[in-house]
Amino acid sequence: DAMTIAWDAAAAFTQRYPQAEVFAFSSSDRSEGTTIQPIPNGYRPARSTSSNADCSALLWLKHHLGGDLVNTVVVLISDGFPNSHCTNCAPISHTKQVAQEMYDEGIRYVSVLVHYDNPSNKRDRADLLQRAGETLSTFGSLYPADVAVHVNGPDDFPAMAEAFKALDHRF
Repeated sequence: DAMTIAWDAAAAFTQRYPQAEVFAFSSSDRSEGTTIQPIPNGYRPARSTSSNADCSALLWLKHHLGGDLVNTVVVLISDGFPNSHCTNCAPISHTKQVAQEMYDEGIRYVSVLVHYDNPSNKRDRADLLQRAGETLSTFGSLYPADVAVHVNGPDDFPAMAEAFKALDHRF
């Protein structure tokens, strides 16, 4: 499933870059609310939801970094589509806006898109995109990523070599 692939991707990054910090972000429209937790390298949460308001996570990250974004590289592991648990915002446009502002302030993104190419996921997202005034063909990317890798299953993990190559000169 997508969650397992995402955590396997995170493990691959932290194995190669042990100094990396890993945070799990998950939001829910149930009573659990939103949570952002540091995850020790090599671990994964026992349970997580799959709903994310990416803009909230980016704003939290900016605060966590103290606003000093220059020379910071963020590896975003996501399905590439925020859900609508963001209060009083349009999640797609707000995520794009916050991501671009942070990019303009110096942060750089490596994006690992999990199950992004899965046909059933594309169908499920059509309504969300339509409400945002976009289509799959015009959507593009939420993040102005220097490198974007698509991982739909374990067979796609060798594609992450492109992301590693982009990161190797920084660490």
